[in-house]
Amino acid sequence: MRDLRERTFAAAEQIGASTILVSGGVAANAQLRDAFEERGKSSGTRTYFPCRALSTDNAAMIAAAAYPRFRAGFLADTSLNATASLPLS
Repeated sequence: MRDLRERTFAAAEQIGASTILVSGGVAANAQLRDAFEERGKSSGTRTYFPCRALSTDNAAMIAAAAYPRFRAGFLADTSLNATASLPLS
């Protein structure tokens, strides 16, 4: 967690960013939120988080995108692999 925090703030400093937004599933972690907020206060960098209800991973989004294809009979064979650039439609 410390490494993520320090790399994030170093990158913000390098590009001259005055704010940081932490999102995704990691943003639900209370210790991470505290660490980022503490570091933000000491460096003068505003740090924002979405509410915890919106701090989730994208599994539900992937399932929602896949369900209509599944219902329509579009099934992948075993050669399908995880690829970040696969289209959702």
